[in-house]
Amino acid sequence: IVMQTMFLLFIKEETKKVRKNILLNNLLLLVLYSPILYVFVLRVNDYFSGSVWLGRPHPADLYENIRKFSNAPVVAIIFIFFLIAALAKGIIKKESASLSSKFFLFFFVASYFGLFLISQVTSVFYERYLIFISIPYYFLIAISVASLLKKTGKAVVMSLMIAGMVYTCDFNPDNKGQWGQAAVLLSEWKNDNAALGIVPWWSDVGVMYYYNRELFQDVYHFNERLNEMKIFPTNDLQQIKQISKEKNTDLVLII
Repeated sequence: IVMQTMFLLFIKEETKKVRKNILLNNLLLLVLYSPILYVFVLRVNDYFSGSVWLGRPHPADLYENIRKFSNAPVVAIIFIFFLIAALAKGIIKKESASLSSKFFLFFFVASYFGLFLISQVTSVFYERYLIFISIPYYFLIAISVASLLKKTGKAVVMSLMIAGMVYTCDFNPDNKGQWGQAAVLLSEWKNDNAALGIVPWWSDVGVMYYYNRELFQDVYHFNERLNEMKIFPTNDLQQIKQISKEKNTDLVLII
């Protein structure tokens, strides 16, 4: 919604019909999104109040997330090549871009690099939060191939790209992942003299699933039982430090 509204400021040459359609689309999105608008506001407040668990991104993360969108390094490099080649061709030959090309380019650049800059203050540059940017990314790849190759070449290259994505996709990822590793660390570090903080707070269920599944037999007292075990899910590190000080225990963080 934000990107489409901002885009209106950069298409002065477009017709009133285009502007009207974009505004109507944004209004519809707001109506459909309204049931969870309150949750969205709470999450935004968490980020800008400093209750975040992500560190500041590095310039290398700009490539790393593109690699994740592309599944594998070789696929990412090929995609980036076509994007740069198409952009260079358009600039050198002074080609006029279509409205859709302008929109997807603006959407990708403003969102991707904008969130990277915002993340230097409060970090949101994480693949799960950037997944919406993969939409203009894939469209830009298709537009780039179409602008560089003729009909037969386009079909062949696009087929190979799709095949590369399918071949490098992990259809059966390890669901245990980081939660299982965190549970192992918790088992190694847990003792009567330690208070454990789990950051971020919402990872408590994933970690406890591998650490102590008996906790799920009484889900209504899940948090109480965690606290009895001196395990405190939170985003507020100061809270953990205070609890550790009050209970005169060591402090261990599972992040």
